Amino acid sequence: MHLSLILAVVIPVAVQATTLPGGHSDVHGLILERQAPGTPQYECHANCGAALAGRRDPAHCSNSTWTAAYDDCLECALDFNIWTIYGGGVSSAASSCGLSPTPSPSGDTTAAPPITTSSSSSTGLSTTAGPGPTTAPPTAASNATTGSLTSSTAVSAYPYQRWFESQ
Repeated sequence: MHLSLILAVVIPVAVQATTLPGGHSDVHGLILERQAPGTPQYECHANCGAALAGRRDPAHCSNSTWTAAYDDCLECALDFNIWTIYGGGVSSAASSCGLSPTPSPSGDTTAAPPITTSSSSSTGLSTTAGPGPTTAPPTAASNATTGSLTSSTAVSAYPYQRWFESQ
């Protein structure tokens, strides 16, 4: 009885006295600082979370919101050391689409060639819309043409809200 009373008093005091990295003494403050809305790390968690949550949709492979979140996740997951959290689920979702999920450090990825469409005019000339293949990652402007959301969109308190709102 006395031991449990002593432990009940000593353990909270010891935990309170523990200092976390950055001088924080409470875990909640540390988490809020690391994943504050609008920060690149928050956006990375949001993208990887959306890629993970999106796999529930049987047609996620053809969903432009999912593919944008998936691509963005692969670009940032190693930078913020979160691939260990999301990698298994994101890999499973990607495999069902025939994709080989390989995150890249510092956003060095090869973007997939854009989808092109051809049409013929009454003069018989054929035109092709869209640029040729590129090795640069997509920009906010190129994502806007596909209707996908980018990190410049309004930040929600719930990181995966973008995925659910698009459904």
